[in-house]
Amino acid sequence: MRALRRRIRSVTLLAAAAIAACDQGWTYHQAPGAPTTIPLRASSAPQDDSATAMSIYVMNASVFSIGLGVDVYLFNQAGAPIALDSVSMVVRDARGRVLVPSSTYSCTEGETRPPRVLAPVQSCQVSAQFEVNPGYPLLIALGHRNGDLERLTATLSVRAGDRRGTVVLPLEWDDLGHVR
Repeated sequence: MRALRRRIRSVTLLAAAAIAACDQGWTYHQAPGAPTTIPLRASSAPQDDSATAMSIYVMNASVFSIGLGVDVYLFNQAGAPIALDSVSMVVRDARGRVLVPSSTYSCTEGETRPPRVLAPVQSCQVSAQFEVNPGYPLLIALGHRNGDLERLTATLSVRAGDRRGTVVLPLEWDDLGHVR
């Protein structure tokens, strides 16, 4: 009888370890009503209605293991080229704390001579990776995630010559039924 109990305990521990090691991660989507464009307004006339606009597309926002990745594309929807000097992204958790990126990428980085000129309909990618604590693997497998990561806000800032634009994108995690 003792041998049987030991075997049952061993199998139970192995099953718990396997569940804990199975990191499913999860994805995010733009919250309903989130902005879809960034108006770029001249700093000398911030109320000017003739702002140049860039459309926003969140390509990917997901947590896997201890990493959060956010990839956003900005598209030039103006009828003329836009010369981008800088594009940046800051991500905050549900408590408003700024997440510190472990790596970042922007289409304006690495240019030998800024600005980066985008022709009409051309895109600019902005990406960042963050180290986060998604929660304990066994609890994630049972449907419990770190509540601080339930809602994120990604603030995108664009500078193009004398034009500036900033937009805040609310991101919400997908239901566990949609976990990847």
